[in-house]
Amino acid sequence: MENLYFYATVKFHVILSILAFIICLVMFVRKKKYYHLVLAFALPATLLVYATKTQAGFSVVGLTVAVAMVGAVILEYTVDKDKETPKELTENPEDSSEMPDQQKEG
Repeated sequence: MENLYFYATVKFHVILSILAFIICLVMFVRKKKYYHLVLAFALPATLLVYATKTQAGFSVVGLTVAVAMVGAVILEYTVDKDKETPKELTENPEDSSEMPDQQKEG
């Protein structure tokens, strides 16, 4: 298939898309952030340009990927921002070496 839209070969584009899908899915499983899930499908969606032969189809694919990217950014700064745990809660609470002086005397 002749590549009209990208400088890279189709094979290279497929490999990068699969790699992006796997990395984003692993990140979603590990961190449970929804923008990783959106990116897991938005990045490989760029392969849809090979399924269309019209300029309108190419524009629809580009617009769909752009909307997904904007959605991922919005998710990152709204929904996924609430999931972050404060740094104080992640530290070891059983570490009693830093007790205030009043508690050490009693």
